Amino acid sequence: MAPRYNYFQPIYFEYDEALIKDITGYVMAFPNLEKFKLHYDEEHKNAPTDSLLDTLRLLFPQIRVINKLTRFNKITKEYEPNPAAFLANEPVDTETLSLIFRKWVEVWYPESSHEKVRELCTPEQFQWKDAT
Repeated sequence: MAPRYNYFQPIYFEYDEALIKDITGYVMAFPNLEKFKLHYDEEHKNAPTDSLLDTLRLLFPQIRVINKLTRFNKITKEYEPNPAAFLANEPVDTETLSLIFRKWVEVWYPESSHEKVRELCTPEQFQWKDAT
């Protein structure tokens, strides 16, 4: 008989604005993601965010929904931060979010570029706002 391993599998649903319009809590954008990408060459420009988002899902049960981090603006024809990328019951500590994001940067991007984006890894980029 083959060994059986138990593990946690994060599951989530992606909600659109119509589904969350009457939900209260806190929302947060990921405002510097596009600025962050500008500091890297094509090879590293689109580092996979799956590991970052999965980590946030597992560590912070108060985050109810993680939507797409950016959305396409039909008027400007550019991607911009999604103001409701994260929806939480209560705000997650911004220092902790900053630390996790900084570690993700260190794993996915070349060490030579870390100093360029250090100011984008600060707690100030993670600002929760009331959602009603």
